[in-house]
Amino acid sequence: MARTKYLNILKTVAKTAFTVVLVYLVFQKIDLVTVSRTIGRGNPAWFILALLLYLFSQGISSWRLYGLLKKMGLPLQFWFNVRLYLLGMFYNVFLPGGIGGDGYKLYLLHRKFGTPVKSLLMAFLFDRASGLWAITILGAIAVFFLPVLGITPGWPAAYIIAAALAFYLAWRILLRSYASYFPKAISRALVVQSIQCVAMACILTGLKAEGNYLPYIFSFLVSTIATVLPVSVGGLGLREYVMVRLAPILFLDEATAVSASFCFYILSTMAALPGLWFVYRSKEFTSRAELEKEKEVIDAGKTTEPV
Repeated sequence: MARTKYLNILKTVAKTAFTVVLVYLVFQKIDLVTVSRTIGRGNPAWFILALLLYLFSQGISSWRLYGLLKKMGLPLQFWFNVRLYLLGMFYNVFLPGGIGGDGYKLYLLHRKFGTPVKSLLMAFLFDRASGLWAITILGAIAVFFLPVLGITPGWPAAYIIAAALAFYLAWRILLRSYASYFPKAISRALVVQSIQCVAMACILTGLKAEGNYLPYIFSFLVSTIATVLPVSVGGLGLREYVMVRLAPILFLDEATAVSASFCFYILSTMAALPGLWFVYRSKEFTSRAELEKEKEVIDAGKTTEPV
């Protein structure tokens, strides 16, 4: 028990330290005052629209996972799933380290419905993978319209075909009982990421960015892939660092790129705030501490279940 506690503390400290280093490196490239002024001159109406679009995208993301869990036979109510999704968002953003948002949802569903942990884990992994897959597909499509990268159109076309086939085969092999849900999963994943790209376009409009938005959106997609790595707090610093590094390649205005990235982080953090109620006020869910204790029991092999 004590070992797990100290590992969680160490993980949180490491993530925080890495985030601070990344933010420091970003502001070695671009002046903080310039970024502050860029955001300060922004149009709040466009930022509010971006927030609403982001919330809408998370609703569809919740619906995507809900559909897969229902396909697996869980007697899950839609609004319970939404509440649980909001709670998971809060954990991922505000409580780094420990069991995490996805881990919390997984073990709570295991406790509530008795579904095998391995089955739930596979569903969560493929749900996440569908989002990552959609980001790379949209990024590959963007490459067609970014001649500045100097990439032959055949390469992104080949990637799109190969990625679609590979993901379908992986789903067919590892989630063969739910193969019929594959079209819905990938279509909803594409919708989610497309809406977030539109949200980023709204942020750029609010910041009064000049020129073509596509290079900024492409760098946003690439930086989002980077944030999959659980090395910073909520992706803060990592997304900005990637966008700063891509700025000279794509001829982006660094201040605008970093400002847009920070705005997206702030809006996504605001979207996760409603989960605060379910952490401290709602008695509907098991406490984080209890779930971490149960996770230790399962990891120790005291609970074994077939897939």
